[in-house]
Amino acid sequence: MRRTNSYAAVTKDAAQRSKWTFQEAVFFGGDVSRPIHGGNIRKVQDNYGLDKSTILDFSASISPFGPPRGVKEVIKKSIDALPNYPDSDCLELRQAIAEYWEIDPDNLLVGNGSTELIHLITRVLTPKQALIPIPTFTEYEDAVRLAGGRCLFIKARPDKDFSWPMETILGRLDQADILFLCTPNSPTGYLMPEADIYNIIHACKKHKIVLVIDETFLDFVDGGGQRSFVNLAARPSNIIVLRSFTKLYALPGLRLGYLVGGKTLVRKLSRMQPPWMVNALAQAAGLEALKDRPYATQTVVQLNLEKEWLIAELSKTPGLLPYPSAANFILCRIATKKIDSEALTDEMAHKGILIRNCSTYQGLDKHFIRVAVRTREENARLISSLREVLNGL
Repeated sequence: MRRTNSYAAVTKDAAQRSKWTFQEAVFFGGDVSRPIHGGNIRKVQDNYGLDKSTILDFSASISPFGPPRGVKEVIKKSIDALPNYPDSDCLELRQAIAEYWEIDPDNLLVGNGSTELIHLITRVLTPKQALIPIPTFTEYEDAVRLAGGRCLFIKARPDKDFSWPMETILGRLDQADILFLCTPNSPTGYLMPEADIYNIIHACKKHKIVLVIDETFLDFVDGGGQRSFVNLAARPSNIIVLRSFTKLYALPGLRLGYLVGGKTLVRKLSRMQPPWMVNALAQAAGLEALKDRPYATQTVVQLNLEKEWLIAELSKTPGLLPYPSAANFILCRIATKKIDSEALTDEMAHKGILIRNCSTYQGLDKHFIRVAVRTREENARLISSLREVLNGL
């Protein structure tokens, strides 16, 4: 996958086209700072004077078991590779991923996390209008706007467990040139039925719309591999599937993700990706992680058991209403007027526990929080602290 100097030209063009977006709306009246995400340990340390070792992070949905032992060992052994540039094409890692999915390596593009690839997609494809069911991962909107496009939102209903309104999605496809679907969806945990996705794929093909399916959290679904659309995306099509090593293998600090698509589309995206986006340690970690299938299986089994327990305990907690979730996190509605998500997040932070304030998501208000699923001991501490705060109102 040879790269050209087109990246600089595309970046300059995107900046020129996105200029009006900032001046016109400034992200709908907000500032132009980066979106708020979970897992900002440093900021919490600074704001609350906490020691890092005492902080329990439920705001980022990462496996609580840490990276597989083999991954840690291979990272240590790969230190000697630091004086050399990493393989810009990630050939060995792409070959390993391709073997895992039984596809061609040329259908794969590895990136510095799936978020980098989301921004690459919008920067290269320059969609004029993107259709985005909300609430969902905020980077889709951010990436579209930075590339100079507009976002058309379809709002899921809380009384329907935030399931996507299929008729509305299908009815608005003629208004857009790209559609983002996150399944299981963050922050709601909604897993779209396979039949619905196939219907959307057919409709997107008819309207010549690019469909981006973000499967970042599909690893946490029992039998998630069989539900993946990787193999369909690898055919000549309008589908792009996003995958990540970050969540399941607990590697957010390394940044590693990949996309799967038709070879022509992948080649087009690859030419516009800056060189050396994936460092040598990340590539080595990805190779080793793919080998450790028992880790992945055991992690999913344990977290799904813990999720059942945690949902049951949250349901028994006065003032909280949890939603069903297919992922390793749980969205909750605050069912009391005595406190909102910002205040509850603040109270919990003072106790050294981070939860996700979901008022920053399009489609949610100040009455929603999200918590990750962690170990039993940690989950019990979360429940105890939540009840202490809510019972004290």
